[in-house]
Amino acid sequence: MIYLDSSALLKLLFEERESAALDEWISARAGTPVVSSELAKVEVI
Repeated sequence: MIYLDSSALLKLLFEERESAALDEWISARAGTPVVSSELAKVEVI
């Protein structure tokens, strides 16, 4: 299971220095469930 906190979610939504590396890391684990918290919705929006 991959847990994404709000900072990781933002890196996937907006281009940041670590965005490409995070995207590659997640892509290399295709099929692994990706989860976050209800709190992340509030923090990101």
